Amino acid sequence: MSKEENGNYTSFVDRYFKRGFKVNLPKGGTFEQCCESSTLNDIQILRHSNRICAVTLAPTHPIISQNKKISSVSFKVSEKLDRSDNKVSGKRKRGGQWLNETSILCKITCHDDDTTYPIHCGIRGTLIEMNENLVTNPELMTSLTQPEHGYVAMVMPKLEEADRMMASLMDEKQFAEYKKRVEAPPAITNDVVVE
Repeated sequence: MSKEENGNYTSFVDRYFKRGFKVNLPKGGTFEQCCESSTLNDIQILRHSNRICAVTLAPTHPIISQNKKISSVSFKVSEKLDRSDNKVSGKRKRGGQWLNETSILCKITCHDDDTTYPIHCGIRGTLIEMNENLVTNPELMTSLTQPEHGYVAMVMPKLEEADRMMASLMDEKQFAEYKKRVEAPPAITNDVVVE
């Protein structure tokens, strides 16, 4: 384990992964558009140096930010497509399902209000694996202290697209600004709400 200058140990994720965020899925848009009318269907991409990416929920996603209780996680995203049927083989991970930014990885249903949230991939790449543990332990999804256990899927971007893909995501500083803006209550002036 390595120590930061203040004497605290850095987490496994902070040491070995680069964080990126994709917000307002599936619409996307510019930073300003996302801040003004966000769906809050936000995800976090954790990229390892070997370019494999773990897809997790971002802290602004309603499941995390509103501390919702998850009742079920389903990898069956359509009548004909079940992400848990994904099979890869070999060193180059051949045979995996191809995903684009708006591909749905899974559907999460919450106890609180029976809302179902489609979780989008956010990046282009080959599906390496779905986190099967989420089916039996959906509370892993909300573990911000250990995101390496609550990942939704592992995705491998193409070699030639990996760096460009990470550059297109929000970094931690941009995401902090986004979070501050979407969580801020609307300003009120002379009994008129200004958005």
